[in-house]
Amino acid sequence: MDKKIKTLIIPFVFFYLLSYPFRIIVNFWDCRTLSNFDWGCIFDVFDIASRSDYLFVNVPLWFIFCLFMMQLIYWCMNKITPEKHRITIYLIISAIILIWNNEIKEYPTIFMINNAVQWLPYFIIGNLFGLKLSRRIFEYKSKYIIVLITLIGFIGLQAIDCDIPFYFFIKAILFFLCIMTFLAYFNENRSKICDIIRTLGTSTLFILCVHILIQIPFQRILMRIFGHREVFTGYIDVTLTLLIIYLLIPVVNKYIPWAVGKKRQS
Repeated sequence: MDKKIKTLIIPFVFFYLLSYPFRIIVNFWDCRTLSNFDWGCIFDVFDIASRSDYLFVNVPLWFIFCLFMMQLIYWCMNKITPEKHRITIYLIISAIILIWNNEIKEYPTIFMINNAVQWLPYFIIGNLFGLKLSRRIFEYKSKYIIVLITLIGFIGLQAIDCDIPFYFFIKAILFFLCIMTFLAYFNENRSKICDIIRTLGTSTLFILCVHILIQIPFQRILMRIFGHREVFTGYIDVTLTLLIIYLLIPVVNKYIPWAVGKKRQS
């Protein structure tokens, strides 16, 4: 768990504290006053809530903390579960959680434990079978066939209105296979575009932590220029955000790698 603390909790704390003054500045920018600012929002992470998938200072950071809680739960499960029965027991646990999914996520807990348990089946399946499945995908030559089949299956399931947790689970698996196949293609292709995508793909933690801090100023500037938001301005701010992030990645990796869960480059 020491490695998980370094790669998740330290980046979480760093960007969480960094986001607090940023949120104050944005509030002043929008309202020209701080009288309406919720100074206690920095303590959101300690809220006992039924849906703790939101952190005001930097919304996406909830995912990092929730991921750490999932890994902590999974680590505890590995400590108390006999290895020879692990797959069977974990599949049963996953099925139970999927059945009671709605009840679990609505139960108030601290530290996003409810969200962590809610998403735990996906984490369990990924740990049990994800690596083997990824290797098979990378070894498969006609990857476009997998992409086509999984994408058609995912889109087809989207058209069906169903709230059954197992139905959502199947959609998630198809989407995972589609994404993994795309990544396998980009990993093998040595073009400049694929190189950029690989760089962004290996820096997902940094992108998740910092993109709001970059995108929100661009959104405000574009609002001042155009006077409104639309699809066109959305494309612009996303493009500019990704460009700045891409330029920042080597700087962050070199000078503050601990802030993004990486080791210092030699």
